[in-house]
Amino acid sequence: MSLFLQNNRTNENHRGYMFLSPVNPKTDYVIWVSYSRFVCTNAIWAPARQPGPLYSLTNTGSSGTSLLHAALELPTRTTTRSGHRVWHIYISYEIEAADISGISANLLLQDNVPSVTNISIDTTELNAGTTIGKHYRRISVNEPAFINTPSSLSIELEITKSSFATVRLYGARIEYDYDAN
Repeated sequence: MSLFLQNNRTNENHRGYMFLSPVNPKTDYVIWVSYSRFVCTNAIWAPARQPGPLYSLTNTGSSGTSLLHAALELPTRTTTRSGHRVWHIYISYEIEAADISGISANLLLQDNVPSVTNISIDTTELNAGTTIGKHYRRISVNEPAFINTPSSLSIELEITKSSFATVRLYGARIEYDYDAN
């Protein structure tokens, strides 16, 4: 997993790392979750390399619904940071050859106790990204949950497509901030 940081209050960009777009809401920190962190439980998705240094998780030739899951690892608490809030998640993917039937997402939080909580998210923009082309779609967290206990945050993507469509998943970008003690 790669870590991309930018201090938006001073607009500093750390050497060689990702800039935030001026149209995106500003947050304190950004983490890129690579395609390699996503696992598909019910279809065949294989790593693939496109021209240039671009890699993706790719599904070609099979129809139906794929369920992809990724654990979102955020930095842990420290003596100066009491926890963090996730504000937005952006999914980067590409559709080729034919439109897909649908794409949706769930954001899950699992505590130490084996209980899972669905975090309320708005996937309107993501759900609209079903046509051929490159997509970078936002998922907004409706009420950003303050996470200050050892817990596991994960995202599930559900993609429904025909056998004619090819889908390439590049990864996800998480925007979050810290709360100071």
